Amino acid sequence: MDSEIITLVAAVIGIFGDLIAITGYLSKKNEGHSGFSVSFLNSVSQKVYAYLFASATWILLVLVWFLGFEPYGPFILDREANQLVAIMMSFPVTIAFLFSAKHLFSGGSNAT
Repeated sequence: MDSEIITLVAAVIGIFGDLIAITGYLSKKNEGHSGFSVSFLNSVSQKVYAYLFASATWILLVLVWFLGFEPYGPFILDREANQLVAIMMSFPVTIAFLFSAKHLFSGGSNAT
């Protein structure tokens, strides 16, 4: 996969993820008050928006690091592109794993 495609897809996912997370958070926050509120955005928990915001921001931070410092030089190989994708996915996967493990070992109690 070409590095330009990886950076473009990562940027689009990161930007749209952050926009959806911020919009959903504001909508959920103003649910009972006057102000910006969208009904289908209010049906999702704020924890989902926090996860989406943290994950999308992590992807953008990795992308900025990659484009700013060029750790692989001006040309990257397929192996290096795979490493970049793995770095981008490490934080969201770790958060999802920890959340799942928390529910697994909670003993049936509300672990949210």
